[in-house]
Amino acid sequence: MLFYYHNSHDTEPIGLIVLEGCSINSCATDNTTFTITFTSDGSRTYHLCAEDGEGCTSWINALQRSSYGYLHAQVERLHEQVCGKCHWHISKAPEHPTLQLTPYSALIPLLGLLLYHRHR
Repeated sequence: MLFYYHNSHDTEPIGLIVLEGCSINSCATDNTTFTITFTSDGSRTYHLCAEDGEGCTSWINALQRSSYGYLHAQVERLHEQVCGKCHWHISKAPEHPTLQLTPYSALIPLLGLLLYHRHR
């Protein structure tokens, strides 16, 4: 989700844009401008402008990484890395009926372990 404000001093957003299913592209004619386009919403396009080209690139990268699909792929990749480092597998179907963990919630305590091994 992308919250937007009337001005930079506001503390409460005036609206939000749900980013799922959109495409985010830089404009070919200006390195500070990018678009957010929704083809399923009657081809609605938002035109946004950053302060400079580096800011524009940062915005595009951050928005592209905020989608559910991207985050889902990252969790899957981390799951494989954690299981490979620990030489065990997190079951997608818990054996104990009172344990109600999804495969992703079971990963949360282990992500710190993975980050620890990456920085060693």
